Amino acid sequence: EQSMLLDEIQSIFFPQTFVLTILFHVSFSYELVVRAVSFVEDEKMAFEEQKQPGQWEKVIENATSAIVVMRICGVRSFQGGAPYFSYATGFVVDKDNGIILTNRHVCTVGPISAECVFHNKEEATCIPIYRDPIHDFGFFHYDPHSVKFMQVKEMKLAPEEAKVGTEIKVIGNDAGEKLSILSGTISRLDRGAPYYGNREHSDFNTFYIAAATSTSGGSSGSPVVNINGNAVALNAGGKRGAASSFYFPLDRVKRALKMIQARLHVPRGTLGGVIKHEPFDEVTRLGLSNESETEVRQWIPDETGMLVVSEILADSPGDGILKEGDVITKVSGRVCTHFVALEEAVDNTIAMVQAVRLSLDTAGRGEYKEGCGNINERYSRNFPTNMVDDSLKEFTDPSLFRRLDKALSTIDSKTLAEALHLASTRLRDELSGKRRRTIVGSIDTEKANVEEDDNYTSLYSQWRNIYMDPIADESLPDRCAEISTDRSLTAPANMHTENEALKFPRSPLTINDMLEAIVLQAEDAPARKDDPQTLYKRTIPCSSRVERSLEQIVRRLEECCSQQGTTSKDNIAGIADAIAAFEPMVSVEVERGGEKKELDVRVGNLHGLIPHKFYEFSSSVLHAVSIESSKLYGIPIGYPYVSSKGYAFSRADVPHNSIITQVGAMSTPNPEKLVEALLQYADTARTTIKFFLVEDKHTTHNATIMVDWKWFVSQSYTRDDCNGMWIPETLPSPPDRLAKEPSATTFPAVTDDPVAEQVLRSLVVIENNVPYQADALHSPGFLGVGVILDAEKGLVLADRNTVPIGVADISLVFAASVEIPAETLFLHPYHNFAILKFDPTLIGNTKIKSLAVNPASTKVGENYDFIGLSSDYQLVHHKAVVTKKERMALGDIFPPRYRCYNHETVCFDRVPSCIGGVFVSGGRDSGPSLSMIAYWASYALQEDGDMCQMDGAMPSEFLADVIEPLVSGRVPRIASLETEFHPFPLVKARNAMELPQKWVEEVERHSREQRQVLMVTRSLPGTSSSEQLQSGDLLLQVGATVPVTFRDVEVALNEFSEKQPFTNSRLFF
Repeated sequence: EQSMLLDEIQSIFFPQTFVLTILFHVSFSYELVVRAVSFVEDEKMAFEEQKQPGQWEKVIENATSAIVVMRICGVRSFQGGAPYFSYATGFVVDKDNGIILTNRHVCTVGPISAECVFHNKEEATCIPIYRDPIHDFGFFHYDPHSVKFMQVKEMKLAPEEAKVGTEIKVIGNDAGEKLSILSGTISRLDRGAPYYGNREHSDFNTFYIAAATSTSGGSSGSPVVNINGNAVALNAGGKRGAASSFYFPLDRVKRALKMIQARLHVPRGTLGGVIKHEPFDEVTRLGLSNESETEVRQWIPDETGMLVVSEILADSPGDGILKEGDVITKVSGRVCTHFVALEEAVDNTIAMVQAVRLSLDTAGRGEYKEGCGNINERYSRNFPTNMVDDSLKEFTDPSLFRRLDKALSTIDSKTLAEALHLASTRLRDELSGKRRRTIVGSIDTEKANVEEDDNYTSLYSQWRNIYMDPIADESLPDRCAEISTDRSLTAPANMHTENEALKFPRSPLTINDMLEAIVLQAEDAPARKDDPQTLYKRTIPCSSRVERSLEQIVRRLEECCSQQGTTSKDNIAGIADAIAAFEPMVSVEVERGGEKKELDVRVGNLHGLIPHKFYEFSSSVLHAVSIESSKLYGIPIGYPYVSSKGYAFSRADVPHNSIITQVGAMSTPNPEKLVEALLQYADTARTTIKFFLVEDKHTTHNATIMVDWKWFVSQSYTRDDCNGMWIPETLPSPPDRLAKEPSATTFPAVTDDPVAEQVLRSLVVIENNVPYQADALHSPGFLGVGVILDAEKGLVLADRNTVPIGVADISLVFAASVEIPAETLFLHPYHNFAILKFDPTLIGNTKIKSLAVNPASTKVGENYDFIGLSSDYQLVHHKAVVTKKERMALGDIFPPRYRCYNHETVCFDRVPSCIGGVFVSGGRDSGPSLSMIAYWASYALQEDGDMCQMDGAMPSEFLADVIEPLVSGRVPRIASLETEFHPFPLVKARNAMELPQKWVEEVERHSREQRQVLMVTRSLPGTSSSEQLQSGDLLLQVGATVPVTFRDVEVALNEFSEKQPFTNSRLFF
C-alpha cells in the first residue's frame, strides 16, 4: 500500500527531489501520506494556474485574428420589427471560403445589409448565406481577398469540449466596445432555451449552455473559447440584472457548416411541435411507466430526464397526431432523450426524401446521370469501404440507392414524367376538401390545377409545384443576373452580381450529398456503446415505413425498366402510387397518460416555415406568418402578416401585426392571395377588408381601405442566399383608374336659424392623408373643416395644420354624404391658411354656397354667430362676443418645419368645441349680407418636445390679399420683409429703449386698440433684411405708414410692391 502511494505521489508532481524531501521528513503512516498527497495536489494546481495566464494570452491573441465586429442594417420592417442599425460579433470558421459564424438574430430572416470589421480595422462586405429556421445561429460570407493587410485565422468548432467546470472566455464586441474579454466557468449543459419576449426570436427544441459572464448587447455571436483555443459554444444572450449568460451548443452548427462548405443546401425537418426536456420526476407525473424509465436509465446511465411535447403548432405536421404532454420514449425504435438525436432523425429523413425526389425530378426531365448513388468512390481514398457502409447502415440500407441509381439512369424520361404527373394528381385528390401541411409547407390545392395534355413541361410541372422544395428555386440565380444591383435589397454600392467572390452558390441535395452528410455526422459523433457520453448522439435509423416506400419505388422502376419499351398504364400507375406514398415520416413512440402509442409523424420542411418572400404594397410590408409567430400566438403558418402597415393600411386604421383574412368577397389564406385580391381594384378604389390582431385572434375587425397604386412602387422580393440579395419582381398592373362619377346630396335641416342653415352649405370636412412625411410632419393624417370661398371655381379655405404640405391625398366631405378628391392650390408661407381646389362637377346638383370674406377689422364687444362642424359631422352653433386681439405666439419647432408667425388671432368669450368653423356677421333680415369675419383654425405647435395643436380665430383681413387673385386666376403677390416681429409695449419702448417723443406721439396717433410697437425677432438668413435689420430693432415706419400691427406691415408692403418690380418665388414651396 505504501509503495502504491509513493507511485501516486510521484505521478502527481514531477520534481523527485521534492517528493524525497517529503518522504525524508514525514513518517510513513497512512494518514500522513494522504496529507502529503493532498498537499502535492494543491501545489500542482497552483503551478498549473501559474502556467495558464501565458496559455490564455496566446489563445486570446489567436482568437482576436478570427473575431470580427458586425455592423448590421435592417433595410425593411420584417416580422413586426422596424428598420434598424446594430452592432454584433462574429468569428471566422473558414478563412479560405470566408465564412463567419454568428447568431440568427444577427443574420435575421429579413433583408439586411452587413459589414464586418477585423481587428486591424479593415472592413469587408458580408452577405448572409444561411440562418437556421429556429436555432440561434447563422453564417455570413465575405470575400477573403478583400482583407489584404492582416492574416485572418479561423476558429475550430469543438462542441465535444464543452463540459461542466470548463474555464471559458467570451471574446467579442460587448456593449458596443470593439473588443472585450469576459471570463467564466461553464455551470450547465442542459439549460432550457431562454425566452426573450414576444417581440424577439426565442430558440426552442434545444439545450443551452449556461455560465456567469455578464455579457450584454453587442456580444451576440461571440465565440465561447476554452484553454485549447477552440470554440465550444456560441454566445446568444443573457439575463438583465444578473450575471447569467446563455450559449448555444455547436453540435448542429458544425453539421450545417460542413454542408455549406460543400456548397449544399442544408436540409432541416420538423415535427411541428415545441419539445422540452423534463426531469424524470416530472415525466413520471405525466404517465411515464417504470419499465420505460428503467430502460432509459440502463441505456444512458447519466440521463436525468426525457423529451416531452410542450406545444403543437397549428396546421403543423404533428397537429392532430402528437399531443401536449406526450413523453417521447423512442424514435424509429431507438431510445431518444436528446435534442441532437431527435433533430438528426428528422433532418436525415427529410434530406433523404428531398434527395430522392430531386433525382426523380431530374430523371423526369431527362437530365439524370448515372453514379449518383455510389458514395463509396468519394471515400475510398480516406476511409475503408466497410466503414462507409457501416456508417450508412446506421441510418438505412445503402444498396437501395445503388439500385435506384441504376433504375433512374435506365428508365424512359417520358414514362417517369407521366408517373410524376399522375402522382401529384392523386395527392391533389387526397388533399381536396381539407387543408394539410406537407414537405413544402402550406399546400394550396389550386396549384395543382394543371390540365392534362401531351406537353412535356406540363406533365411534371404539377409534380414540382407540390413536391419540390420552394427554397431551392433554380431560377433565382438566372433572374439575379438580369436585375441591376441598385434594385436589389441588401446590395451595397460596391457589390455587383458579376463578382463571383461575393457569391456563395449552393445546390439542392443529391442522393450522394445526402449520404455524404450522414457519413460526416457519423464521423463527428461515433456511436460507441461503451461510452455513455456519446450514446445520445448515435444515428437514429430511418423509419421502416419510409424504407418500405423507397423499396416499392425502386421495385416499380426496375419492373418498368425490364419491360424494354413496352410500359403499360398499370406500370405507370404503380410507379405513381409508390411515389405518392413516399413521404418523409418518422416513427415516434410516446407514452400518453401511461399508455404507449406508436405514431407515424410526417416531417415538415422547416425552411418552408420561415418567410423567404415578402410583398410591398403602398409602402406596407406583407409576408407569411412564420413559425415564431405561430408558436407565440397559435396562428397557422402561411397567413398574410402585416409587418409594416404603410400608407394604405394606415389610412384604414389597420395596425401592424395584423392578419388579413379577407379582401372584398375573396378570402386571403396567404400573401399571394392577398396581393391577387388587391390587384383586382384600381387606384383610389375602395373595398372592405377583414383582419385580426395576432394578440387577439378571436376578434375579427372590419375596415374600409382605399387601394393605392400611385404613390409607391409595389413589388415582391424573394430571398437568394447565394448572393445575399432579395430579388425584386414587379407586380402585375392593376386595372386602369376609372373616372369618378358625379354624386349629389342634400343638406339636412338641422336648425331653424337661417344664418346657420346658409353657412352649413359653405362648410366641408377635410380629410388629408400624407404618403410621405416630409417637412418633419408628426402625423400621416389630418382632419379639419374647410370653407367654400368660390363654389363655381371650387375654392376652399383650410388651415395649414390640416394641409401642411402639398404632397397629399385630400378628400372633401359634403353633408356627411359625398366625398370627392381635392388638390392643394396655394400654401401661405407664414400665415396659417391654405387654398384647395376641387372639381364642382363631381358633386352634381348639390346646393353648395360661396361664403364671402369680410376684410374689416373686428372690434372688441362685437357680437357674431359661430357655425362649425364636429368630427362626426354634427352642426355646432352659438353666439360669441369679441373680447380682445392678441398675437399668436408659437415657439420654435425642432426639427424645423412650417410655423405660423407675424399673426394675430381674435379672442371670443366662448371657445367652440369642434374641429373647425367660421364666425360670421350679417345674414339677418334687412341687415348686411352674410360674410365671414374670422376662421376658426387649428395651429401646430410643440410642447415638451411633442407636437400638438391649439385652436384660434384667424381674422378674415389676412385672407384678402390672396383670395381675390386666386379667384381671378392669378398668382397671389406676397410682399414680405422676410423678418419675424413681436409686439413690444409702448411704455417699455419709451423707458427702456428711450424711444424719442416724436415717435411715441406717432405711434399713439396711429394705434387703435394696442399701444405697442413691433420689435425685430429674427430675419431670414441670406436676405437683405438679415444684413440691415438686427434683433431688437424697433420697426417705426414702412413707407408712409407707422405700423403697430402685423396687418399694418402687410398693407404697407403690398402698396409699395404694386409700384415696384417684385418676385416672390422664394416664398412658395
